[in-house]
Amino acid sequence: MDAHFARGMLPVVKYVLDNGLTLLVRPTKTIPKVAIQLWYAVGSRHEQPGKTGLAHLLEHMTFKGTDILSETDIAVVTSKLSGSTNAFTSRDYTGYMFEFPTQHWQVSLPLLAECMRDCTFKPDLLNSELRAVIQELKLYRDDYGATLLDELVQKIFKGHPYEHPIIGYKQDLWQATSADLHDFYRKYYTPNNAVLVVVGDVEPEQLRVLATEYLGPLERAPLAIPPIPAWHPPAGVTVTLHRDVQQPSCLVCFVVPGGKARLDYQVDVLSWMLGAGKGSLLYRTLVDEEDLVLDVDAYVYDLFEHSLLCIEVEPKQVADIDRIIARTHELIAQFCQLPIAEIALQRARKQTETDTLSALESLEKQAYMIGKYYLCTGSENYLFTYLEHDNNTLREDLAKLCTYLDATKAHLGKLLPFEAGHADTWIREQEQADADDERLLAKRLRHTALEPAQFAQQVAAQPPTPFQYPQHRVVALPNGLRVLFHHNPQVPRIEVILELKAQFFYDPPELPGLHAFMSVLLSEGTQRLNGVELAAEIESYGMTLASAAGYVAMSMLTPDFAKGLTILQEVLTTSTFAPEAVEKVREYLLASIRAHWDEPFEFVDDLVHKAIYEGHPYGQSRLGTLESIQKITREQLIECYRAHVTPAAARLCIVGDLSDNYLESLAVLNNWQGPAVPDKQFPPLKPVVAREIVYPMNRDQTVLCFAGRSVPRTHPDYDKLLVFDQVLSGSLLGSMNSRLFTLREETGLFYAIGGSVIANADRQPGMILIKTMTSREHVAQAESMIKKLLATVIDTITEDEFVTARDGIINSLVNNFETNRQMALAFLILDRFNLPPDYFYRRLDDFYRITLDEVKVAAHKLMDGNPLVVVKIGRK
Repeated sequence: MDAHFARGMLPVVKYVLDNGLTLLVRPTKTIPKVAIQLWYAVGSRHEQPGKTGLAHLLEHMTFKGTDILSETDIAVVTSKLSGSTNAFTSRDYTGYMFEFPTQHWQVSLPLLAECMRDCTFKPDLLNSELRAVIQELKLYRDDYGATLLDELVQKIFKGHPYEHPIIGYKQDLWQATSADLHDFYRKYYTPNNAVLVVVGDVEPEQLRVLATEYLGPLERAPLAIPPIPAWHPPAGVTVTLHRDVQQPSCLVCFVVPGGKARLDYQVDVLSWMLGAGKGSLLYRTLVDEEDLVLDVDAYVYDLFEHSLLCIEVEPKQVADIDRIIARTHELIAQFCQLPIAEIALQRARKQTETDTLSALESLEKQAYMIGKYYLCTGSENYLFTYLEHDNNTLREDLAKLCTYLDATKAHLGKLLPFEAGHADTWIREQEQADADDERLLAKRLRHTALEPAQFAQQVAAQPPTPFQYPQHRVVALPNGLRVLFHHNPQVPRIEVILELKAQFFYDPPELPGLHAFMSVLLSEGTQRLNGVELAAEIESYGMTLASAAGYVAMSMLTPDFAKGLTILQEVLTTSTFAPEAVEKVREYLLASIRAHWDEPFEFVDDLVHKAIYEGHPYGQSRLGTLESIQKITREQLIECYRAHVTPAAARLCIVGDLSDNYLESLAVLNNWQGPAVPDKQFPPLKPVVAREIVYPMNRDQTVLCFAGRSVPRTHPDYDKLLVFDQVLSGSLLGSMNSRLFTLREETGLFYAIGGSVIANADRQPGMILIKTMTSREHVAQAESMIKKLLATVIDTITEDEFVTARDGIINSLVNNFETNRQMALAFLILDRFNLPPDYFYRRLDDFYRITLDEVKVAAHKLMDGNPLVVVKIGRK
């Protein structure tokens, strides 16, 4: 695979300490940041019946205190040093993640060493965290797509260790004790069962020396990994969920070899050929030719021992589901019987290559893939040989994989709307479950206050590592298009983002969603190619093309840059809006809107925008409504295209591994012509009226949202409010030491809470937006506590909190330059607001000049007397 990478990309360096701990390090000098991940070869499959959920519960508790660390130390240290932290549990593994600026990454090692040997699992803290885990369980149950897949997995793997849900069974969680956690911890959290992965601005020898110092003294322990019992996939399993949804969906799953078989690449290629992307077999047939479904996707639920190849479809009619499933099996059978077409194979290979290279732009994703593949295969460089397969061998492997795709081996999941009487039954079951939860949680109360940080007091932040912020160049084309570009040779990919002047706020008041509708049609056919042919050509090069109101984004491999711009020019100038394409997209958008309104945590934003921006273009739905999408005509779409898809006042940003003659390729865009777009005249904003909006919906949890009017991006207080925002919500770094997250830790009322006081700030004012989800019986308590926090937080901000928030923002500036896409978006913002080329250097000085008193004054001006809208979505 090395031939696919840009100059200077090095393979992984491996060390093994005397105690068995494996170190994997990959120096990547893109930005001064380091991703550190400690992986354990233990997941939910290692649990015993009656003790399920321990791996996941242990993940929650590992950072909750040791003999030296208090329960808040890791969150405070991470925040103080401008880092971020998280953790994850799967059926096969558990991992702990840190990201720190270069000058601070070393502190992760003593923290991880403490957590590997001396966790305390205090009963009081366990009781508190159990509340959060139960909220997480309810959160997952409200994600119906994930619930459907998880119930399928449990039934498919009956009799296999994979059968237990990762989060565990509720009855087991109620019985979990500190002693249970200690037993599991001592058994599996040993250095000889762990892998430390470090990717970023670090030297291998430096890691080896430091890891030897901090982690080397940990004692190895004998491992007794339970054997995997003999298991054979059952005959077709079916799971049907009836829920309060408007858009049905179904899953067809096949058990295929797991990661240990080293066929991940082949399974990925197979998924692209069958159902991933518009050029896939199932999409072309079921969507474009036979008009049976609205959308098709294929993906791999990857596990070490056995994986699932999943085909997901959104039927137009519930009555057609059985027919769709039968037709899916017919098409897969035909695919397996016929020789594989070379063009289809190369499309799938290119798309898999693009996906892999895209992931390698991110330090966190890169570390994750290295760690997962190493635990599974034992090869530290598996990721970097991932694409090395010749066509002959690949064809043979695909033929073998086809033997797993027989219809008799398929498993089926259906997510359907409630039938008559089902809703009442579901509600009664949920109410009983809520009552049981409260009764049992009453026995697991926490009686102690949140422990203050101790170790964190010994840690001091260091100045940021010097960084030369990348700068872009600008070329103005004769047609008025401004082209921003920057050469980044790290990965042989290029990101292209076009920003048009006319965006969603140009929608007529009576036709919200017009620009969204038009933008989707850009990829549905040109004068040269119809929609099917255009998708096939784009995907055959491994390109992606996505569009939204006012934006078109493309990605491509470096050798295909000129071809990519040619396709972009074709889409911008010769889209045909064929009547059949218009109706196809109309049906797709209607289904998307129905699906959107099935997700309360998503559509709460629509309710909030309507309330905060009443009578203003920002208050309209960007997707549109069922009524408006039905009304929009082909003629209106074409008129919108001709008037608003124009180079006048548009910006095109190009970032990536640009070849020497990349400027010559821009000439093709000179053929794009169009009229000037008039400036948008926004109406005056109406005063926000404080009120409560209740939206009844059958869900396990209630969405609780607080919203108000904020300031525009150009407001003189914006940076001061950004500091306040970091204290309140930790939004830039996902801080677990923010005031909102601390409220979560103190109460256990919600699994996650977040938001911003400057959400979506642009030339028009942004919003105060705080969102969470909690159990129905806790809504009043959660609302009261959040309101109290918002009323008191400003005057209680300490100097330490202020400095931590300010430093976090300063250190996060480099994150704008980690990936091609992040860079492109950063350059577009600079150009949109006419900011100077040295803007990011100036930002450091700007933030160092801000004082705590100035932050408090700005926050009071925003928050005091600012009427808030409270939205609640859930069961009455």
